[in-house]
Amino acid sequence: MTSQYRHRRTSNPATAFPNPLEPGEISVNTANRQIAVGDAQAGVLGVPLQLLALRIFDTRAIYTANDMVYQAGVVYRAKGAAGPGAFTPAQWDMLVGTTDPQYVAKAGDTMTGMLTLPATTPTLGNHATHKTYVDTKVASKSTLLVSQTPPAGANDGDLWLESDTGLIFVRYNDGNSTAWIIAFPQPDMAAFKAYVDTKIIASDTPPVGVSDNTIWFETDTGLSFYRYNDGTSSQWVSFLAGSAPLDSPTFTGDPKTPTPPLGDNDTSIANTSFVQSAVALGLANIPITGGAWTSYAATFVGTGGGAGTVSNARYTQIGKTIIFAGLVTITTAPGGAGFGSITLPTTSGGIGFVMGREIAVNGLGWIGQIGITGTTFAFNRSADNQAVITVGMVIQYLGVYERT
Repeated sequence: MTSQYRHRRTSNPATAFPNPLEPGEISVNTANRQIAVGDAQAGVLGVPLQLLALRIFDTRAIYTANDMVYQAGVVYRAKGAAGPGAFTPAQWDMLVGTTDPQYVAKAGDTMTGMLTLPATTPTLGNHATHKTYVDTKVASKSTLLVSQTPPAGANDGDLWLESDTGLIFVRYNDGNSTAWIIAFPQPDMAAFKAYVDTKIIASDTPPVGVSDNTIWFETDTGLSFYRYNDGTSSQWVSFLAGSAPLDSPTFTGDPKTPTPPLGDNDTSIANTSFVQSAVALGLANIPITGGAWTSYAATFVGTGGGAGTVSNARYTQIGKTIIFAGLVTITTAPGGAGFGSITLPTTSGGIGFVMGREIAVNGLGWIGQIGITGTTFAFNRSADNQAVITVGMVIQYLGVYERT
């Protein structure tokens, strides 16, 4: 059946086309730039079937959003209004596909050349990536290396099978340094024990024929050494480089020791601070500590009109030797060379000899004395400086005598 050709034109943005249309009837809506054809069986009225309105780009035309044009072999869709003028790609979306053979569809097309991707690192599992990234990852994969000595040039994460022990190590990087770490669990604990036995050696002489990284414990000194290879040669390096042995050490530089309390009388090391403090305090002011010194009541025996008192008297005994100390305060000046003495501590046995040394604390200087008087320690004017004993003078003294 044939029908007469019909064409209707409308211009109504709200109503697209007259409905229904006769079969084959063409309708144009100029307001929306739409075109449709009546789609129905011959002789039966049907609904309009909208067609694709594709135009060749014209520099004189005015375009609105979604208008489609054909330009230089590619189909474009207008992003928005475009006035007359030259084609501006930024105003159009390119509709790619089989219309232009230089583009491929999202699915179904076959490329005829190489696809080049940007050299960026993928961050998601479904990201495509480039060959360089893949090659880098493949090169950094763990590799099993077999040798008797630690392999050089290994990458982090590589495994090393030590062929002479059967142990497996992993190349581990903690962010600061890289080292071979034994991988656990151990496949052969007997081999592990043998490994330890060969890597830690105890002897009084340096072991020979050992591999690098061996530890040697020197039995006669208690020092430990490490078999170190600096890339040129191997040598034993002490874990405590420059340390002194326990037996009869010889120090260099300015070694320090704790300062014992004044009056300490044992095997402690006396440093310079201890000695200076003892000298500054005075011989007769040595404190009584730790039971080393015993107090006793000493008596001042005046001669030639001299008088005085004895305080802080004490003594200590080492074998037959008696060391005594104390303070004498003169209350009356003597009338001559001899002026007095103090009684010695009561001890068993006779006295072999007595000698001592005094210093005038608030007087004129040293007073030297060697007295062999049996049971007393005598004072007099010094023969070397002619110091004069005065009232109120305080004399420190330190004496020693030996029992027979």
